[in-house]
Amino acid sequence: MEHLLALIPALPLTGFLLLAFGRFANPVAACIGVGSVTGAFLVTVLLTAASGAFEGQHVLLQQDLWEWLTLGSFSGSIGFHQDGLALTLFWVITVVG
Repeated sequence: MEHLLALIPALPLTGFLLLAFGRFANPVAACIGVGSVTGAFLVTVLLTAASGAFEGQHVLLQQDLWEWLTLGSFSGSIGFHQDGLALTLFWVITVVG
């Protein structure tokens, strides 16, 4: 399920880029705009179900995209991280969006 974390920002960003640089008729543009945000909402629902938040359990999901810095035993990476607070903010942002 970690691979789904990147879809939450990627789907609306893709919809924005398509709408900003493409010329679509109004019904198609509306489907792209609403569909990209709805897709992010559905991914949030899947991640909530996979993390066990509905059962009162919380499983930490983490997806590292690349290694940013390594100094001795310290390793800094860039990626996506899901905990309880991030999951709450996923819900707030995707429902308001």
